[in-house]
Amino acid sequence: MPLLVAGIPVTPETFAPYVMHKALSKSQLVSSGIIDKSPVFDKLISGGGLLVDMPFWMEPNDDSEIQSDTVDATVNSITGGNDKARVHFRRSAWGASDLAGQIAGSDPLENLANMLAGYWARQDQKLLINSLTGLFADNLANDAGDLILDISIADGAAVTASNKIIGSSIIDAKSKLGDNHDLLTAIVMHSVPFHQLEKNSLIEYVRVVNAAGVTQSVSEGSPNGAQGVPTIFGRRVIVDDSCPAVATGLGGGVRYSSYLFGSGAVAMGEVPSKTPFEVARNAKRGIDELYVNRQFILHPRGIAWTNATCAGSSPTFAEVALAANWNRVWNQKGDVRIVKLVTNG
Repeated sequence: MPLLVAGIPVTPETFAPYVMHKALSKSQLVSSGIIDKSPVFDKLISGGGLLVDMPFWMEPNDDSEIQSDTVDATVNSITGGNDKARVHFRRSAWGASDLAGQIAGSDPLENLANMLAGYWARQDQKLLINSLTGLFADNLANDAGDLILDISIADGAAVTASNKIIGSSIIDAKSKLGDNHDLLTAIVMHSVPFHQLEKNSLIEYVRVVNAAGVTQSVSEGSPNGAQGVPTIFGRRVIVDDSCPAVATGLGGGVRYSSYLFGSGAVAMGEVPSKTPFEVARNAKRGIDELYVNRQFILHPRGIAWTNATCAGSSPTFAEVALAANWNRVWNQKGDVRIVKLVTNG
């Protein structure tokens, strides 16, 4: 039965999946290949519970042997492991007054869907970046920071070009993955290091020019009026100012964290909540209220969620940023496909 949202009839059974589909289409993390949105991960959530098991086989490292009819072959063990993802239960609420400006026009239902989809795409990106803060804090504490390249210094007054992002620092960062370096396909960074790359004419803008998906260079290192998708060394660049920019308290110093990703580095699965959309009438305020509920995983592969610190039914943005809630379980660091680069700009 349709519900009225600010006077617009909405059928939750069809509107909910439509909004989530549009959110995926708006997500730069999905379009760049960083997030693997798969029915396999959807199915994992459908079983219920707060944690999702994601078993895997450890990479074997034993050498092969020479065949012999007198010496028995050494039987090597194949060891399994278990990655764990946390199911997120998140919601948002909107009043008709909040929606009024967004849904005006010739197609208010489509405008409403676009508004909600854009909101959730940004929220997913924020959740992932906060999760990266936690898992790299764990990497620094328990894995000797083997997936982190930090060329920054604390004293902002002493910063030189060698402490700022340049092409060679990106190459050095991707070398952290060894022979898996070519799996990296995208970089997420704050606008400050991004503009530093633009100043050095390292950003190339590309755009799709035909239905076949052929891309054409529009501008190289042109911060004025450039259009298209920014790339560096053929890798997609995503600019997001929710990436950490941490003041050092010394000489105006700031440390910026950028993240290099490989394709499918993050698993995403989602199933509809029991009531994905609800509408209520607030008689005291005289407005309709729209409630959106989601149930999903957004999980960096190979870094298990430990659930060490989670006070409520679902982790907060602050809780996913805690080192104690993460632990790397994949035995080969190069398989993780995420690297952190820290610079002063």
